[in-house]
Amino acid sequence: APSILTLHDLSPWAAGDRRAVAAGRIRRRTPFLLRLATMIVTPSEAIRHEAIEKFNLPPSRVVPIPLAAGPLFHPRSEPEIAAPLARLGVRPPYLLFLGARELRKNIPRLVAAWREARRERPDLSLVLAGRPAESSVQGPGLSPSVLNLEAEPGLIVPGVLDDGDLAALVAGAAVFVYPSLYEGFGLPVLEAMQSGVAAVISRDPALLEVAGVAAVAVDADSTSALARAIVELVRDPKRRLEYQQLGIRRASQFSWRRTAIRTREVYVEALRRF
Repeated sequence: APSILTLHDLSPWAAGDRRAVAAGRIRRRTPFLLRLATMIVTPSEAIRHEAIEKFNLPPSRVVPIPLAAGPLFHPRSEPEIAAPLARLGVRPPYLLFLGARELRKNIPRLVAAWREARRERPDLSLVLAGRPAESSVQGPGLSPSVLNLEAEPGLIVPGVLDDGDLAALVAGAAVFVYPSLYEGFGLPVLEAMQSGVAAVISRDPALLEVAGVAAVAVDADSTSALARAIVELVRDPKRRLEYQQLGIRRASQFSWRRTAIRTREVYVEALRRF
């Protein structure tokens, strides 16, 4: 039968991926599935190129189809976000990271950059929203406290949130920070931009593809560059507003309707080719 495989990213092949059991199973099965599939979908052009190069795939079989942020993510007024933030114990101004606390998300560097930024803005909090790292993700030389962070003043780790609180938390952030070392798409960045929040990202190819010029991109390996980008946005409302507007315009170019249409086109093409 005709078949379609979605390849989200190539993280199981990354040197830093320590999910031994799951990653090993994916590495064993994926090459066979890639040969079997009539068509292959990736969430970004960056992953498409990476997959074609690594697995020697015919380019015509691999189609990038971007994701989109849901309608829940949109700009909100202060009264709209006041109750959810109070419920979560979060007070502006705060930086926000959204995602699993995995090695490749570069959380230790983000925390270090936040601490550096706090020298200029002592009132600036950091909120790390999302599920904690799995114990199997621990790498050599990394203690659990590196990824499952210990409490300190200004550092808020609310864990997994319901949709309403999450959307309010995103919309209320002063700056969204996503210094990931590797991504297949970077949906949280799109959700933040659609919420009217200025974003700082790493120069990961997929993140750059998603954000375009609508986010501040820095070297993921530089704590000082990350801290400097954060401070410049926090202390300059005019520049922050510029990136907020750029982000909203950029996010408007993505929609689940477009994703659905393009996905259906791939299914039709798979039927035609098989």
